[in-house]
Amino acid sequence: MKKALSVIILSLAVSYAYSQNIKVDSIQVKELLAQAKTLFMTDRALSLDKAQQGLTIARKINDRKNEADCLNLIGILYSYSGKYELSLKALNAEIEIAEETHNSLALAKAHNNIGLNYMMQGIYLKSIDESLKALALYNTIGDKSGAGNIYANVANDYYNMNMFDKALTYCDSAIKHFNQTNNIKGVANIYNTYGVIYAEKQQNKKALSYYSRSLKIKEDIGDINGQANALLNMGDVYIALKEIPEAKAALEKAMMLFKKIDDKKGVMAVLSKTAELQSAQKDSLAALNTAQQTYLYAKNNTTKEQQRDAAYNLAVSLQKHGDFKNAIKYFKIYDKLKDTLLNESITRQIADVEAHYENKKKQQQIVLLHDENTIQKMAITRRNITILVVAIIFLLCILAVYQGYNKYNLKQETKLQAEVIRQQDIAAKSIIEAEEKERNRISGDLHDGVGQLFTTVRLNLGTLMERMKFNNEKDHQLALKTLAMVDESCNEVRTIAHQMTPNVLLRMGLGSAIKDFVNKIDSDKLKISLETTGLNERMDNDVETVLYRVIQEAVNNVIKHAKASALDIQLVNEDKTVTVTIEDNGKGFEIAGIEKFEGIGLKNIQTRINYLKGSFEISSEPGKGTLIMIHVPIT
Repeated sequence: MKKALSVIILSLAVSYAYSQNIKVDSIQVKELLAQAKTLFMTDRALSLDKAQQGLTIARKINDRKNEADCLNLIGILYSYSGKYELSLKALNAEIEIAEETHNSLALAKAHNNIGLNYMMQGIYLKSIDESLKALALYNTIGDKSGAGNIYANVANDYYNMNMFDKALTYCDSAIKHFNQTNNIKGVANIYNTYGVIYAEKQQNKKALSYYSRSLKIKEDIGDINGQANALLNMGDVYIALKEIPEAKAALEKAMMLFKKIDDKKGVMAVLSKTAELQSAQKDSLAALNTAQQTYLYAKNNTTKEQQRDAAYNLAVSLQKHGDFKNAIKYFKIYDKLKDTLLNESITRQIADVEAHYENKKKQQQIVLLHDENTIQKMAITRRNITILVVAIIFLLCILAVYQGYNKYNLKQETKLQAEVIRQQDIAAKSIIEAEEKERNRISGDLHDGVGQLFTTVRLNLGTLMERMKFNNEKDHQLALKTLAMVDESCNEVRTIAHQMTPNVLLRMGLGSAIKDFVNKIDSDKLKISLETTGLNERMDNDVETVLYRVIQEAVNNVIKHAKASALDIQLVNEDKTVTVTIEDNGKGFEIAGIEKFEGIGLKNIQTRINYLKGSFEISSEPGKGTLIMIHVPIT
């Protein structure tokens, strides 16, 4: 009995000690995370080291929440270092954990930071997609500060796409959320975004005012990266204003801060602006030297895109300096930099490996010549190697046969899936073509049949009124009202016929058809803003027809259900993708209950977009309007 009791006590003691160790490790992870976040503004290399230490411990004790937090910070740090693939790997790992543990906040943060990753790479449409996913999650959990960050990110995306008015709208939403949550850092970031937008609009004094306000807050909170970016932007504005001493001082201080936190992208940006400043001072030799430094720095430290830009700036500087031979050289590097650098890197690696192999081989031969035992061992080794090679070849043959079999099966499955998809496309196309054919038939019947009948009725009725003598004024007024109702019916039939088959779509294209459609809507009831970009050339007839019907359906839904006073429509044709955004300020609805909305045509829109191999997303919230985003690939 005593022995059994001792075993139980010992077991409890071990269990308690184990739980205490886990508790200590969990506290250590939190401390490492706190240290990493503090160091983020001053020493990113050390911040990354602390975050990775925390990740190792969190995985050891299976602390999934802290593991997700560590991955989130690591993803951000890799993005700022230009290591975008490593960043995406960490953030996608965070998404897996967040979905597994139903952690909506971690999921929102991951999508937010993936959006930032794409923004830094210049992939703005993907950045907006990820940001909107994060925004929906932040709104669901009621995180206004997080939603403010998303508005700020989308503002930056629209700025980078040269859609400045749209960017300013999102800046206004962001600063409203930041002020509500007393997010000082967020306010500083938005001031900086206001600055870059107004600088782009050439309102330099206004831009400088916002940059200065951002810098003051960044200094107060000790954000070195924020200070450096604000100073860099101020330097750019000072150059535009030809205030050379101020520009030089701002750029020098920005360079010092970027170097302090090892921000290679920032250092590269300061070097480029310094060359621009020297050109503004008419010091072409100094500008050329700086352009050469910039290219060398970019080649050794930054992304291929920045290397490309540095090569172009160097080529332009050489051209201005009269060195046309080297200018041509760097223009060629600019054109083919990615492939050239890749080939040179591979060639160097092969040469190093071959040299290393040859040196090692010579050393072995010298030793073997002076040692008979080694020669005998070499013979045995060769025999063993031969046996091993034969075995490996045999195994490779088996593997090749197995892979070939799997490849054949996969190929057959792929063919089957392709045929199923083809049949689905044919069915979808037939349905849409049938719809359009029926619309044309009904339109023709209305115009040529009912419309002509109404016209004849109106003519006959007018003739009768001219011939008739009315006994009293009341009968005369009744006749006039009847004639007016006939006129109104004629116009209504004509309008319906034109909407069902818009001739302007066939003649002028999608952009003109949409403008014609929205112009017919009463602006007193619904004010519609329409922006079109890249629609100068005609697209495939199916694409134009389907997009017209989808936009028509969406606008009609807004008129019927949203109770909105304003509607923004944007059509952008860029990088072989047509993007449509439709945003209203109506009553909105709960996205979670979207399947209940049978009557608003969303399923019809989804079917048509699927036919074009596109994507359809909708974001809404009661009282805050609705945003529809559509992406359709074109060839």
